[in-house]
Amino acid sequence: MGRRDVLLLDKAELTSGSTWHAAGLVGQLRSHRNLTRMLTYSVELYEMLGDETDLCTGGKQSGCLYLASTADRMCELKKAASTARTFGLEMHSISPREALDLFPLLVIDDLAGAAFMPTDGEADPAGIAMALIKGTRNRGCKVREHTLVTGFQREGRSIAFAYLPVEQASRIGGFEIEVYRELHPVPLRPQRQFVDPGREKLPARAR
Repeated sequence: MGRRDVLLLDKAELTSGSTWHAAGLVGQLRSHRNLTRMLTYSVELYEMLGDETDLCTGGKQSGCLYLASTADRMCELKKAASTARTFGLEMHSISPREALDLFPLLVIDDLAGAAFMPTDGEADPAGIAMALIKGTRNRGCKVREHTLVTGFQREGRSIAFAYLPVEQASRIGGFEIEVYRELHPVPLRPQRQFVDPGREKLPARAR
């Protein structure tokens, strides 16, 4: 948005919250055009961040494999592929055998077909966060870690003041506060043994 008078507060250390256990999957296609455009821009941004900040984001375009076990699901994937092309994204309908070539761990006996989006992939969430922070600092933004916000005072739909502990508030002043908060549930699953297919590069997702 071009704003430089930005102050980012973190109650602990950067990347110590939900970032550290994020899977790092990078997908682009959504049902809404604006969401797809935003995610497509994110992929482009991750590619630029490394060059701009000299920090590694771990970005890899290993692709996403979508599976269909029924004819109806395959029709849905073909429709998604058509939608992807209208958004300027590359997505192909492929056969079960072609899906197996891409991901040798698959059992294709019950597959009706699949689709593959080669520009999806994966990235390092912590690396992206630190590259974003360095990029914002280079543009004049401020970041304060170990700064706990204990409350807010609202004026209409805007937040006028953020309440901080005295020792923290004494170090910070003169910024407008905008709040962005996102909760991430963490599912617990039993560990699974990984079988190495003997390939260096596999799709980031098979779904």
